[in-house]
Amino acid sequence: MVLAKINRPPLRDRVKTTHENRWYGARKILWWLETFPGVTWQERWQASPASMLGPKWTDVVLPWLNERGDSAREEALRSGLLCLFVADVIRPDLPFLLRIVQTRYWREAVVVHRDPAGFARIEESADPFVLSSRPGLKACTQIAMILLAKGGGVSDITVGDCIELRLTETVALAKRGGDSRFLFYSLLKNMGQFPPDAPATLRALTVFSGQFTPAELVDRYQPASPRSHRRLPLRTPTGPGLRQLRRSRARARPALLEESGNSPPWHLLSPPGPQRRIGLERADPDQDRPSSDA
Repeated sequence: MVLAKINRPPLRDRVKTTHENRWYGARKILWWLETFPGVTWQERWQASPASMLGPKWTDVVLPWLNERGDSAREEALRSGLLCLFVADVIRPDLPFLLRIVQTRYWREAVVVHRDPAGFARIEESADPFVLSSRPGLKACTQIAMILLAKGGGVSDITVGDCIELRLTETVALAKRGGDSRFLFYSLLKNMGQFPPDAPATLRALTVFSGQFTPAELVDRYQPASPRSHRRLPLRTPTGPGLRQLRRSRARARPALLEESGNSPPWHLLSPPGPQRRIGLERADPDQDRPSSDA
């Protein structure tokens, strides 16, 4: 039972008002999620429109509650959603986490209630001045986002998780550089989280001039026409035909590199997807439905 799990340590907050606010908001959200199909609360969350609305996800929950003669404070709903994330009942994707408003309470909730031992290891291996600085706090927030999206603890983070976060940040936040955005990876690598042959940094992932797909590279050039260049054979592919040929050759290049032994260290990467690690709660509306006298 999710609500009973929230009532027990380590999810129960020491501050009574904070705990009651989170429990109250979580109960309302679970009641709303009952209306969507799914075996687990994660499947119900993904079936709901909230996962695509980012910071405006409460705009679909509050009207639903009002239609049933109920109400809830928006602040309580946001606290309840944070509680469900930390409890690993729901695993949001990284774009959703990057879009919603995040405060220091999000980071602190993950540190205290999800994996205090893992963050203690980071604190022991890092420079206290760096960790307490603004970039250091941002790095801890990035690590916390990986835990919320992927499940598990700090010891479960892989190089692939870090790469996925940086690529998502590049698109969602339109930020392609800055040492503070790479510091989280350095903290994890310095504490011995990754294999010895892991990349020293992730700075090579972001190119300020922009990275182009094979199709975009081909489309930058206009193929010549046989009429304007009479030296070309009449059967030379032109226009869309030539463009398609070049694209197929460009797509085949990664496979050739892999066959030649020049492929990246795929063993460092992890399969994508929010449900890579086990631990998601099965949805049990009968157990988690709010009672009328609550």
